[in-house]
Amino acid sequence: MIDDRPGGGIAHQGLVATLVRRPAARWALGVAVVAVAFLLGRASRPPSAPPHDHPQAAHAAGEGAPQQRWYTCSMHPQVRSLDPREKCPICGMDLIAVPGEEARDGDAAVPRLTLSPRSAALLQVATVPVARRQVRTSLPLYGTVEVDETRLAPVTAWVAGRLERLWVDQTGIGVRAGEPMAEVYAPALVAGQQELLTSQTALEALPATAAASHRRGAEALLQAAKDKLQLLGLSAEQVEEVSRRRAAVDRVTLVAPVSGVVLERMATQGMTVEVGDRLYTVADLSHVWVQLEVHEREVAWVRRGQPVTVRVAAHPGEVWRGTVAFVSPVVEEATRTVRLRVHVPNPGSQLKPGMFVTGEVQPPVGEGEELVIPATAALLTGRRAVVYVQVPDRQEPTFEAREVVLGPRVGDEVVVRSGLAAGEVVVVRGNFKIDSELHIRGRPSMMAVVTPGGSAHPGPTPSPPPVLAGGATADASAAPLAPVTAALVRGNFSLVKGLSDDDGDAAKVAARRLLAELAAVDEAGLGPAVLDLWQPLAARMGAGLERMLEAGSLDDMRPHFERFSDALTEAVRRFGSGGEVVYRAVCPMVRGRKGYWLQPQTAITNPYHGARMYPCGEIVETLTPPRRRGDEGGKP
Repeated sequence: MIDDRPGGGIAHQGLVATLVRRPAARWALGVAVVAVAFLLGRASRPPSAPPHDHPQAAHAAGEGAPQQRWYTCSMHPQVRSLDPREKCPICGMDLIAVPGEEARDGDAAVPRLTLSPRSAALLQVATVPVARRQVRTSLPLYGTVEVDETRLAPVTAWVAGRLERLWVDQTGIGVRAGEPMAEVYAPALVAGQQELLTSQTALEALPATAAASHRRGAEALLQAAKDKLQLLGLSAEQVEEVSRRRAAVDRVTLVAPVSGVVLERMATQGMTVEVGDRLYTVADLSHVWVQLEVHEREVAWVRRGQPVTVRVAAHPGEVWRGTVAFVSPVVEEATRTVRLRVHVPNPGSQLKPGMFVTGEVQPPVGEGEELVIPATAALLTGRRAVVYVQVPDRQEPTFEAREVVLGPRVGDEVVVRSGLAAGEVVVVRGNFKIDSELHIRGRPSMMAVVTPGGSAHPGPTPSPPPVLAGGATADASAAPLAPVTAALVRGNFSLVKGLSDDDGDAAKVAARRLLAELAAVDEAGLGPAVLDLWQPLAARMGAGLERMLEAGSLDDMRPHFERFSDALTEAVRRFGSGGEVVYRAVCPMVRGRKGYWLQPQTAITNPYHGARMYPCGEIVETLTPPRRRGDEGGKP
């Protein structure tokens, strides 16, 4: 809890430490703390506490409604109740009034915190107003360049024969439409040419006085002979050349049907070919397909006709623009992705089949302006999201929790569907510290569940002393850490799952819950020796979690996860895991060295690489083995 009085927190800690170290004074410690807290509460109460001006509370309670006071336990400040006759559910002591924390009837469950300017500065609170504007999201995509299947041109043998000559004898060669590629010796062409020459001679022999029908018939026979030769592979120019020279040829030249690149070559000089045999495949690369993959949870953002920008590492700074032509109706089971086909013009053929590319689409979010807040303003608790709103028209900074319904995340911002209005001021930095401060003071927060009876209980009751590494039992003063380490281990499992599944939102939810567990630790019940071991580990774990919450991407979160994980491993070695089964795993390729983490099963789920290297790693140690059959209830 933040103490605004100079040296107040230090003096209190010194008093408690002195009393704890004296066995004769331990009995009086509880009574002394209760009395001091009660007197301080009465002395620090303002003459007239300003009423809350939350409009919903005023409407519910009405002007002049009686005020209520919160009561808490002096030894367990996380306990909170509106009934002064209730006992602490942990230690059974009487509850005392919380100074300066009155609430109206209709506002009793609203988490609200008033800070002095000094406290706000210590918490580093930053706020921004809620805005409404047109929002476009940016969806990065990854894929490869492929040949446009509609622009593949085969070169086949139109007549049976033997390949006498090859102008194109290797793949990858660029050709232009009409350029010769191969020459085929085809004796079958001779008969067709003789038919052409015979038809041509018959037409020329007709007298000028011949009937028109006879002339039309002769012309039709000549045209049919020409068409037959073209079907056998001769071009119109070659047919005209035969007619002009009046000499048959026994070779036919195969030419490139389109301009492009030879992707396949089946032709070999001297080989015999039949009608229809494919000799080459030519691809026109002036237009290509880009096959991209989008995750199934993001497929709703893409549709046919949508513009796409494409970039490749081989040409930095250059951008190609295409259009989504096809969205696959099938989800790939192995990757849980949907394939998109984008048609991209490729002048200069810089995009080559097989290249890796990155694509981007920028679909609009909604049909008009949307209400948006910075993503750091929202505290995600799994099923709900909470923001802290600054209460207007207050002399001192006052913040209250507001549950909101969030839409999609757009870069560093997130769309708000309900719960806020434009112009309201939300906390974007220090909101988790505000929530932690409420939790420490025993007031409602997103970390504590308020029971119907009015009490806020933080979690499980104390467990027996934990078993340390090597089988030794910890000192009784370390007993409160048993449920703490058990909760931290369970939270770590959720954190590992979020990171290994590449789910940044789930990972941040787990990180916030872990910070809540650390903030709820009652260090007053720990002995000096245990404190000396616990506090450095808690500080390292908290620092790693806070940096994870501040990170903007999964790749930025993972290095700070290692700091938390290493400290948690040491805590489990010292204080046990509360009975949770724990395996220690290692990945040999974490930024050029080994990275460790804790998980509840032997199958590897890598939090450092996620889907890229999901099963990479191995189990190197069993910190807490599974119970053997017959071990239930602690029996051997």
